[in-house]
Amino acid sequence: MKRRSILRRVIVVVLGAGLVSLVVSALAVLSAVHSDQEAFLVDSALHQGELLRERVDGRVETIRTQLRSLIASEQLAVTGLVAMGVESVRVLSEGEVVLDASRSEEASALLRVGDMLPSGTQLIVAEENDSRRAEAILDLSEELAVPPQWRAHLVPQPHRSRIDVRASRLEEGIQVRAPSARASVAVLIEAPLAPVQQAAIATAARTAMWSLLAVIPLFFLAILLGFAVTRPIRGLVDAVETAGDQPVRLPDLPADEIGELGDAIAAMSARLHEDARALRAAVGYGRQPERWADPREVLHALEETLREVFHEGEWRVVEGSTLEHGDVEVELATLARAAIKRADPSREVSATELPEGKTAIVLRNGPQVYGVALGAGGSADHGELLCQTAVASIRNTELMQAAMTNEKLAMLGRLSAGVAHEVANPLAYVLANLESLAEELSGEHAQMAEDARSGAQRIAKIVRDLRPLSRGMTESLLEDIDLAELAKETIGVARPRHLDVQLSFRSMVTLPVRCDRGRIEQALLNLVVNAMDAASGSGARVTVTTKRSGDEAIVCVIDNGPGVPMAVRNRLFEAFFTTKGSEGTGLGLFLSRSFVLAQGGDIRLVESNPGRTVFELALPLRLGVRSDPPPPLARRFLVVDDEEMIVRALGRLLSRHGDVVLTTDPHEALARASIEHFDLVLCDLHMPEMSGAEFVRQLAERSPEAASRVVILTGSQGYAPDGIRVLPKPVERAVLDRLVRSLDGAALPA
Repeated sequence: MKRRSILRRVIVVVLGAGLVSLVVSALAVLSAVHSDQEAFLVDSALHQGELLRERVDGRVETIRTQLRSLIASEQLAVTGLVAMGVESVRVLSEGEVVLDASRSEEASALLRVGDMLPSGTQLIVAEENDSRRAEAILDLSEELAVPPQWRAHLVPQPHRSRIDVRASRLEEGIQVRAPSARASVAVLIEAPLAPVQQAAIATAARTAMWSLLAVIPLFFLAILLGFAVTRPIRGLVDAVETAGDQPVRLPDLPADEIGELGDAIAAMSARLHEDARALRAAVGYGRQPERWADPREVLHALEETLREVFHEGEWRVVEGSTLEHGDVEVELATLARAAIKRADPSREVSATELPEGKTAIVLRNGPQVYGVALGAGGSADHGELLCQTAVASIRNTELMQAAMTNEKLAMLGRLSAGVAHEVANPLAYVLANLESLAEELSGEHAQMAEDARSGAQRIAKIVRDLRPLSRGMTESLLEDIDLAELAKETIGVARPRHLDVQLSFRSMVTLPVRCDRGRIEQALLNLVVNAMDAASGSGARVTVTTKRSGDEAIVCVIDNGPGVPMAVRNRLFEAFFTTKGSEGTGLGLFLSRSFVLAQGGDIRLVESNPGRTVFELALPLRLGVRSDPPPPLARRFLVVDDEEMIVRALGRLLSRHGDVVLTTDPHEALARASIEHFDLVLCDLHMPEMSGAEFVRQLAERSPEAASRVVILTGSQGYAPDGIRVLPKPVERAVLDRLVRSLDGAALPA
């Protein structure tokens, strides 16, 4: 049944092609004949136009000659003119009609009307001398005789400068215009195209009739071709049907296109079975992400799956982190690095061919290289499919870890927000009052006040460490400092932590940077303390050095501890990850790096081996920094807060710089700030009667310049209006002094 179907299709195709060829040939003949006939018609019409124009011009010239003789003769005779086919003659002498001869009253009436435009086959011809004028109506019907179905007549031709004969194509025929050289008329000939089209159709029909005889041999040829083609195809179909789930085994096929088709089907069958096996492995591999806790487990499972899919090749997966620190065999590392150089950095999975028939597949996410799969044998496409699944699994584990981290940070943020709010406000006036007492007292009492102030400052730092978790670490008070000097001061703070560690500092350069001094100091202290913890014991050493590298200021922290284990290097800066067990929170390096990244720098592990581990803290260098101008002698400050003790404490700290106006009523503060000049306005963010944001909004409506000098104080969550500086509570005297020095007498810089 299928064989007959194929045969029928072959016959239909061959016959259809033959019939299409016949139709195309008939149309081509029709077009060619039509074009030829049309060209012949145009040539005939042009020739006829020339002939008729010559006849008309000759007849007109003859009549003009007769009219000139008529007006010159004393004996007015018209016999000759009438014999020449003139319909009507009229002679005028000094305006009076002296002769009027016509064949009919209609012809005579035409002359009496005056100048008439020519129409049809009649033409008015006139001649005159000084006293006489002769006019005649000439009938040119015989001169305008044309072939049957043609039409010729006279039309006006006002301009006689062009006398060439022209032909134009109309919708229904050919039109020829032949201007007369003797009169202001043209002979217009219209030749229809219908006879030409009929002749072309008749010729094409005869051609098609004879061509139909070619269908008979085409039919027999189609049958023979069908039988020849279907025999090997049927054998191929049987082989495919009996193959089942196994690769196709081909019968004997001819060495032609059908044989090539069979080879292609067999190759495709083998490839499909291989693809199906690889796809099953990829599906099984992709169903296991919940079993993997980190990228190393994903890459290990990838290596096992590649070996399972490609039995003929030994596959290895090299982790990207091991390449960075050299913990892999030299040969594998060399091949992996060569593959990374050749791979397309814009693709997550990129396969490349290596010497000795090896294949390398690089797994990456932008600049980060997860790993390199190396092996031989199998299809690179199948390997890419598995590696693509691995990349998706790694990114999935990263997203899950990030989600868990964010959830922990959110919970910690909510907790820290409450702690910061409850501690910051009372701590603000405690610290401010202790600083004022330290200035007033002397001797042992002054030392006691100073010790109490130092303890309060430590509590303030703890509050500041909690606040970024609830505020997204967006607060920052930037100032110009020497990073090398800050590193030296940090060593002095860290030294008492481990008296058994030899702590040294070496620096030969200054490192001017612009940063948040408190946060960078905290990050440096964290690095130094971690190094001291790692190197503690007999012979423990920690060295802090500084250097410039390009446009970066760098502080290096070097210890002689056992080094960072390879298994944890990729997780050093993750939130809540710690190697100190219950003694660590897992937030030290995470927060430190977050602080530095927020200010355009970075903290990185550059070397870690037994006996030497190097961390670097880098910030952008700031060259050519100008010192702040000296503060003005007389300044005015306004402090508004709902807690009276905070207002009094801040007033005592600011009184050293100028006059201070204190109030706990935001409405009173708004009224005074609108009409009085203050160099600085300190306003609490959370007040029961009016929030700090509402205070700024209303003040901006009344006096935008005054609103630009507002600084918001807050001890908890909350965001100030855009462009307004925020200071965390408690406010230390040094921070307040730097804020006052930043004033320039106009707008406070945001």
